[in-house]
Amino acid sequence: MKRSSISIRRTLLLALLVWLGPSTVPLAAQAPAKSVPKAESKLHAQAEELYRKGVAQYKAEQYAEAVVSFEAAYRITQAPRLLYNLGTAHRKLGHLQDAIDFFDEYLKREPTIEPERRTTVEGYIAELRAQLQAKAAMSTPSPTPAPAPFATEKKKKTPLY
Repeated sequence: MKRSSISIRRTLLLALLVWLGPSTVPLAAQAPAKSVPKAESKLHAQAEELYRKGVAQYKAEQYAEAVVSFEAAYRITQAPRLLYNLGTAHRKLGHLQDAIDFFDEYLKREPTIEPERRTTVEGYIAELRAQLQAKAAMSTPSPTPAPAPFATEKKKKTPLY
């Protein structure tokens, strides 16, 4: 007798769930929760801490220190936003080629960039490349003039002290 009442209850419960549909089942029951390993969670927290430290250093205009913090965070997470931050810090330091490289990598690795951000980054890259070209043009030595022929007059020697 007990078995039949339990089986009737199960049948009624099952019928009720079918009638109500899957929307009444909590999401946690529909799909098992993805557990994050403790070590991975710890690394994520460490990367977040390094990121925040880098942002604070950047705001304090400590760009070299910010680069160190952002690089350490990137080694942990490989988050594309860190490539952008590294590009901006190197830009502030005047490390033109490094900034270009980080911005280029950011554009390659970030799957969804807002159009405004993409335009800004592309503008930075164009500006940095122009600066790099100007710097290269300035450092290119101009042709040296031919030496003047030796004068035939004897010059007085200046004594050394």
